[in-house]
Amino acid sequence: YRRVEESESRLRATLETAVDGIITIDDRSRIVSVNQSVERMFGWSADALRLQNITMLLPDCGNACATRLGDGVPPHDDTERVGQSRE
Repeated sequence: YRRVEESESRLRATLETAVDGIITIDDRSRIVSVNQSVERMFGWSADALRLQNITMLLPDCGNACATRLGDGVPPHDDTERVGQSRE
């Protein structure tokens, strides 16, 4: 149990000190969490972003992107993901 706590603590510290913005979303493309870099980049607090659709941060994305995100498909045409390939 202690190792899990230590691992979670390290992960939390990494996310909060990362220079890059990190956003996690759920299966409906709603924002679950953001780190402080995202707050600085977009000027929104984590609380204000929570449960908003990710497309609110992607203004050029449009309906096609929202549809693809909703289907769990990345908003680009990469055919390979880490550890697997798609046809």
